[in-house]
Amino acid sequence: MSTINKPLLFKPNDEGLLAYVESTYDQQQLCEVIWDTQRHYIRPILGSALYDQLLTQVQNNTLTQLNTTLLNTYINPVMKFYVLANGLYVFNYKMRQKGVMTMNSDNATPATISELDRLYKYFMDKGQTDADMLMRYLIEYEDQYPLYGDPGDGVDTVLPKHKQYNVGIYMGKYRSGYNPCGTGDENTIDF
Repeated sequence: MSTINKPLLFKPNDEGLLAYVESTYDQQQLCEVIWDTQRHYIRPILGSALYDQLLTQVQNNTLTQLNTTLLNTYINPVMKFYVLANGLYVFNYKMRQKGVMTMNSDNATPATISELDRLYKYFMDKGQTDADMLMRYLIEYEDQYPLYGDPGDGVDTVLPKHKQYNVGIYMGKYRSGYNPCGTGDENTIDF
């Protein structure tokens, strides 16, 4: 499946990914980016129980029809854009004995940091949109994915996210005599 000995939910030779990545990429490096990406982005969405079930089924080649749909239709698009976003810096720079080096060739010019930042934001935005669709699908069909609805309660259990975007609330100054803190302490809010 890959040059590293880790189960991957996303294949490094995926056609959608290869539309963006040159075919002569370092496969081991790409596999590491995929591994990191699925652990940092997909696992929190699925929760540890469903994530572990998918990894086991992929590794043993025993994917159920339901999990095949989940993987191919919803997880792979998320993975593609998150791998592209997180691979930008990994593929452009190498840590060498003499420091961090920019990779280049005779026929190409390395992208600038601002160009990489713009591409990172572009790919992350697309990944977040697809991640939102993945979460909505899992919420809609939660009864068919019991490990999503009940991931367990161990200390190492990762509970699944049900919202993609986190938004803070600005409470502002206390106008019109309204104090959102029941005790008058401006640093706490009583619920």
